[in-house]
Amino acid sequence: MSVYAIAQGRVDDQKKFNQYIELAVPTLEKHKVKTIALDESPVLIEGNVDYPRTVILEFTDKAAFDKWYKSPEYQKAREHRVSAAFGTFILVNGI
Repeated sequence: MSVYAIAQGRVDDQKKFNQYIELAVPTLEKHKVKTIALDESPVLIEGNVDYPRTVILEFTDKAAFDKWYKSPEYQKAREHRVSAAFGTFILVNGI
């Protein structure tokens, strides 16, 4: 069953975040992750959006997500993201 990683964030240090992007994108390609959506200014329908930048990634299953997320290459990229941006990152099951 497909799983979807959904990140919503606020970038506080664009220079560091650019370094994250440089390192993270190749890991997505290597692990054949599909980017479903990326939006800097999503349209608010209901509720509040604390962190507007939204990214949705599709993985074939949770094992594929874990393999990508725990990979040394992504963990190196993640260090840059954690120091550059703040937000949420969740994993949801597809139907």
